[in-house]
Amino acid sequence: MDVANTIAINTIKVCREKGIPTNVTVVDRNRITQAQLSDTIAPPVSLNISFYMAGSRPVQAGGITYGSVGVSGAPDGMDDEVCAMVGIESVLDYLEMQ
Repeated sequence: MDVANTIAINTIKVCREKGIPTNVTVVDRNRITQAQLSDTIAPPVSLNISFYMAGSRPVQAGGITYGSVGVSGAPDGMDDEVCAMVGIESVLDYLEMQ
């Protein structure tokens, strides 16, 4: 749960820096939601989209897939995906030591 929250918070932070209000969903390897955050001015419709659409990235470290991160709010999935990757990178060192 702590790692999922860290990923979600850092994903929202990097999107904010780009001027993109987003919604983030972090799921475990069984697709069970571990964290879901919505930036204050993110479009409400993108909350559900963050679980299903473009902008998703797997959370992998040390040959293990821990889950995935979905982001929605940018005009296209590419910006969402970049934000997701930064959020994931913020916990990679920790996950690789597990």
